[in-house]
Amino acid sequence: ISSDERKCWVDNQEPIDIPLQMRVEGEGVQELEQGIFGIRFFPDGSSSGGSLFLSRGGDLLYAFRVDLLTGLIMPIENED
Repeated sequence: ISSDERKCWVDNQEPIDIPLQMRVEGEGVQELEQGIFGIRFFPDGSSSGGSLFLSRGGDLLYAFRVDLLTGLIMPIENED
């Protein structure tokens, strides 16, 4: 995810624009290069881990966590 260019992508794929009204936040996500953040997945099934939160207009739309050991992507349930 490029915070400066507002784009996200998977390696070897075309970047996707992140709409201006969409907010992407992360916890435990690595800064791979200056202004470039991401979660890496490895051949053994593990990952660099982290959580991503997608919101629009202050409303949380999606939240998920990527497990460090298994690479599994799990939704984070809303605690309202």
